Amino acid sequence: MKLPKINFYKTIVLMSFFLSLFGCNKTNSSEENLPNITNVENPEEDFKDIVLKIVEVSKQDNNFTYLVKGKYENNIVGLKLSIVNNIAAGISKDANINSGSFVKNGITLESIGTESDNFVAALAKIYELKSTSKFSKKPVKVTVFPLNENTSDLSKPNYYKFKAFFNDEADENDYAELFINLNLGNNTVEFNEKDSEYRTNVLKSLCEN
Repeated sequence: MKLPKINFYKTIVLMSFFLSLFGCNKTNSSEENLPNITNVENPEEDFKDIVLKIVEVSKQDNNFTYLVKGKYENNIVGLKLSIVNNIAAGISKDANINSGSFVKNGITLESIGTESDNFVAALAKIYELKSTSKFSKKPVKVTVFPLNENTSDLSKPNYYKFKAFFNDEADENDYAELFINLNLGNNTVEFNEKDSEYRTNVLKSLCEN
């Protein structure tokens, strides 16, 4: 029995189509256009804030995952950030706090290899700390509270702010807070300081023990 001939060109087109549907979505950012991570708009005085560019986005179940990168001292730095979608508003229209909006393991930070090791090395320099550690091989999971008046629908190009709590069940020797903001309109993620006293523990939380 003869097998039907397969049109090679049609096969390639169909494969490309399904990859575009179910694969990851790369933004228009190339590594040549990555920002210096310290080039923050309207920086707060005495705070060491950084910004990275979203270069790739994927969605699985109820989580969005962002590959974020930037440059620091001629090195490319980066990491993978996953966040739970549709986190309920944390602040009401009349400025009341919704205590039910805390999400355990709401954000996960993961290493992508050398560029993540570069990231924690850069963070140590920016924070003016001494460290030779590499990025944690284990995913770093943090509790988050949304500083938003609307549900965080990550499929929309909005600006979402979150307060991240590192080791929130630990004592003050490990506990830290950091603002992690997603500006999906311009494809950036911000890591903004809550307080300079948390610098050591933020860095320690991201590094290998």
